[in-house]
Amino acid sequence: MPILPRDKENGENQQPITTGLPMKAVFAWSTKKVYDFVEQYCPQYADIFTDNKIDGTALMVLSRGDIINRFGLELGKALDIYDIVVGLQNSTNDFTLAWYD
Repeated sequence: MPILPRDKENGENQQPITTGLPMKAVFAWSTKKVYDFVEQYCPQYADIFTDNKIDGTALMVLSRGDIINRFGLELGKALDIYDIVVGLQNSTNDFTLAWYD
């Protein structure tokens, strides 16, 4: 089941994160492509990924702990970002990512 990030304005679910992309394609993403992806779901946090030089490889192995502890955000904001990341990780159907948390 895809993750459905919530809209902060009205609490409604946003579009699900289902890319259907092969994992190799996501691992090859540049920091700009990661920025573009995050901006679709949570534009207020997209700069954080560029500032931290998160490319596709880094994005696909980010854990909840990484986002909470390294991005310098309040817990709620960090968990919003985690929802986006785990939604992408789950949409690639690679179960090895479950070992990274």
